[in-house]
Amino acid sequence: MKHLKEEELIAYREGVAEQRAVISEHLAGCEECRGELERIDAVLAALDTLPVPDPGGDYGRHVWQQIAPRLPEKPASGGRYGWNRRGSRRPAGFLR
Repeated sequence: MKHLKEEELIAYREGVAEQRAVISEHLAGCEECRGELERIDAVLAALDTLPVPDPGGDYGRHVWQQIAPRLPEKPASGGRYGWNRRGSRRPAGFLR
């Protein structure tokens, strides 16, 4: 018998499994997978009891400082479209 993967059991538990009926049928006949699902339930239930730390007011700034150096540079021309004097977007050939 082919047992369910941990990812499949977690998706089933969370209600997002694509083949929910197939997994339910398998669980009905497979003690090992039912035990694994119970273990997953216990672990995730324990995690749900842990407090979520407050990230702080400068969390967003801190995240951007960490990822900004890894992002590709923006094109200097603004890409295919640019801003006209009125502040609306126009194709680059129509800038005036």
